[in-house]
Amino acid sequence: MKTYKKVYERICSLENLALAYKKARKGKSKKDYVLEFEKNLEENLLNLQRELIEQTYNPKPLRSFIIFDNDSSEETRELIKKKYPKIDLIYSYKNEGYGRAVNYALQYAFKKYKSKYFIITDQDVKVERGYLNKLVEFMEINEDAAFTQPLSLQISDPTRIYSAGHIYKKNGRCFTIKKIDKNKIFTEIPSGSILCSIIRASSLRKVGLIDERFEIYYESSDWGFRFREEGFKNYCLYISKVYHEREQKKSTPFQMYFVLRNMLLFWAKHNKSIFKKCLNNYKKRLKKIEMSIKKKKRVNDPFLLSEYHALKDSINNFSNISIITEPKISEFNNKMYLIDFFNKKYF
Repeated sequence: MKTYKKVYERICSLENLALAYKKARKGKSKKDYVLEFEKNLEENLLNLQRELIEQTYNPKPLRSFIIFDNDSSEETRELIKKKYPKIDLIYSYKNEGYGRAVNYALQYAFKKYKSKYFIITDQDVKVERGYLNKLVEFMEINEDAAFTQPLSLQISDPTRIYSAGHIYKKNGRCFTIKKIDKNKIFTEIPSGSILCSIIRASSLRKVGLIDERFEIYYESSDWGFRFREEGFKNYCLYISKVYHEREQKKSTPFQMYFVLRNMLLFWAKHNKSIFKKCLNNYKKRLKKIEMSIKKKKRVNDPFLLSEYHALKDSINNFSNISIITEPKISEFNNKMYLIDFFNKKYF
């Protein structure tokens, strides 16, 4: 019987790792993850060699799950850790708002897993079996796609569409698409709903993360427009389906505030002509509300108060907005929040 000496040393040699890399990249030289690895090829090979020698190498999982717990109860966190011990849990003791929480989770995922794609979902969504595979296959075929959302249906009535993307009216308002062409399996959209959508990491590196000034509402509209401005496309894939619990009924005062406030910021960033029309309409409407309020001793209508504050805040804050650089996906700070993560050796 033949014996082979120093086999593991040969496997770990830089010469062998470089050869293995060349074989692995065949037919994939233009793929995002290959281009990313090549940016620091020598450093990446040296890190791989060190992990192999120290026997700490651990292949990255094909799919990883991360939860950002935005100031829920201690009991909720303990239940998550007990039931799902291999899920990465990030939590904050104060509510950071939707945009900041999503951004940090994306930065964490990119830092730890070097993911090619990201899926962002909320707790009130159920998915159809195979929905994710369909999204990934679509992104692999359509390399111009930065963002693809599944067809979102109502859980209470699956024949009703919750969102098939966004549509914009002449007055600047954004609405979700409720009707689709059943002869198509996908369509290009100006922007889409974030829930359960897939986003390409290389697009995020170029475009940046969510503009945290939006907090909620119009943040995905802004993302979609920024993707398109950089030459990417947004799609809705009809054959990939998810089900949303929340009904779209009459807005609450809370929703009204952010929708009105953020619409002005959105158009200030993306279309000066629509922005000016919106700003003029906002000023006229605010003047009418102020005159109405002066005539009353007390205002008890929460919707009127919400509209008043939204108009006033948006005019004061966004009439002359400053150009900002949105957070970058590579700007991870592991000291910002408390993290219980699987495979703690990584950091």
